Amino acid sequence: MVEDNEDFRFYLKDNLKELYNVYEAGNGKIGWEMTLKKLPDLIVSDVVMPEMDGIELCSKIKGDGRTAHVPLILLTAKVDTDPTLEGFQSGADDYISKPFDFRILESRIEIES
Repeated sequence: MVEDNEDFRFYLKDNLKELYNVYEAGNGKIGWEMTLKKLPDLIVSDVVMPEMDGIELCSKIKGDGRTAHVPLILLTAKVDTDPTLEGFQSGADDYISKPFDFRILESRIEIES
């Protein structure tokens, strides 16, 4: 889970921890470092973050042979089509706009896992 908003990150982790081991990072740079160390089964990342945004994180993950196989779901408050297109062009497996029904995220995680 890569999300710079601590409250939202806590909410997501709290709702996912019963079914999944959840590692968390507060920005894309830390998320990238953790991805290399933990090699997670799936990454859920915000798009707009300090240090390294979700698009850059996704590009790094999908462009590295060690991590290219890891599914990545991007979350964003941006609603126009340009960020969505940019997310998919960076290699994202799915893209969910905030706010969203938590059940949608759960179903996307199940499909990608």
